[in-house]
Amino acid sequence: MKPIRINSDRAGFSLVEVALAMLVVAVGLMGVFSLFPQGTEANRKSIQETQIGLFAEYVFNGFRFQAEQLLWDSVADNSSFSITPLASDYTWKDPPEITAGPGVKAVVYKVLANQGIEEMAFRYELRVYTVAGKDDVKALVMSVWAGQYGTLTEPIVFYTEVYNYGGT
Repeated sequence: MKPIRINSDRAGFSLVEVALAMLVVAVGLMGVFSLFPQGTEANRKSIQETQIGLFAEYVFNGFRFQAEQLLWDSVADNSSFSITPLASDYTWKDPPEITAGPGVKAVVYKVLANQGIEEMAFRYELRVYTVAGKDDVKALVMSVWAGQYGTLTEPIVFYTEVYNYGGT
């Protein structure tokens, strides 16, 4: 039996075939890599929105907690009225009080175990309103912007109504 000979000129891939295969792979990888910045930005916004939601929850729950102890007439839309966010002493180092009234204010929360780490920073405006026809109900409207600096566009707005649970 005679051995089969392979023509060495036709074995393997040509340079053109290899270049075309690399081009197809490069185009595919460019498409995949172009999604990374969008995914990173979506992740950053998601974290900010979660922190803003938690911040609003801490403030509103702090007000509900304080509502039993406050003189209801002292709950007003001015800088003399402030709220201590609920559970903040257990979470952050020297948490700032949240002050009502017009104007944007900034707050920074630092980690309790390591004061050098800033966990959250916001700008907010907390407004207090009396609900029409209901002297024992106050409405709180809080607009929150992520971060300490930047433009004040597109705030996340939170609203709640609180009944006078026993304050006079």
